[in-house]
Amino acid sequence: YYIFRRAQTNALDIDVTGLDISANYQFDTAVGQFNIGGSVTQFLRFMQAYGGGAKYSIINSVGINSTFPSIARQARLNAGWVMGDYSLNVYMNNVGGHKNWGGGTINPLILDTNGNVSGGGDYVQSWTTFDLHGSWNFSHEGMLGDSEVYIDANNIFNEAPPFFNNSSGYDSFGANPLGRVLSLGIRARW
Repeated sequence: YYIFRRAQTNALDIDVTGLDISANYQFDTAVGQFNIGGSVTQFLRFMQAYGGGAKYSIINSVGINSTFPSIARQARLNAGWVMGDYSLNVYMNNVGGHKNWGGGTINPLILDTNGNVSGGGDYVQSWTTFDLHGSWNFSHEGMLGDSEVYIDANNIFNEAPPFFNNSSGYDSFGANPLGRVLSLGIRARW
């Protein structure tokens, strides 16, 4: 008799390489300070093996494992303006198109000679959303210190997530079903 405790083993061996790129540029003008920038993650390789088995590529797919998504590109770009106590920022978010290699695919998965997925599955469209952040800072109002009133709008165009054939209809690694979310708030700082 023996007890096998999976929590003390590595079920997956992964080998990942990629690029994380971030840049930001600010410049002053007569009508305020502007900034542009963003960050991008781009996987170049995403190999996986089960418990010492043969490694195979799962780059740009979702569904083979439920822990590590391997969507090849995810990006967030921004442009902003600040003048005195006022600021406005716009963000563009993008999750690149990828393959659904999960259990609910319409197009059958293709297996290699080791029984690992090597192709097939369903294509999931890329998803691009825009966010907005505007604020008014009370820094010149004396006793209110550096407090601010702000408005945030996430997914301002109410872009639905791309279809992903599973029970929820969307890919939780690359999208969410919330749609447009508006927030109005106060940040108090003294």
